Amino acid sequence: MRLETGSLAAAAAWEVTHTVHCHHHAVAELGDGLRVTARAQDEIVEAVELDAARFVLGLQWHPEAKDTSRVIGALARAASVERTTSV
Repeated sequence: MRLETGSLAAAAAWEVTHTVHCHHHAVAELGDGLRVTARAQDEIVEAVELDAARFVLGLQWHPEAKDTSRVIGALARAASVERTTSV
């Protein structure tokens, strides 16, 4: 899939071309404030983000299914930063 340069999805994955196993359905419409930041080769939406928030990343794949995925680590780091800054 293609991840938008500069997006949270690309930062979390550490790349703008990302290979995953997808078993999803197309996103019909986005909620308020969400934007598409990744698409599969068939143009199906793979990731959405909410720019107004610190870490809101909706995925159409399972990052935990790939041993080399950096996405789970990005979530853990964001949670750690949030925990230390909100205490």
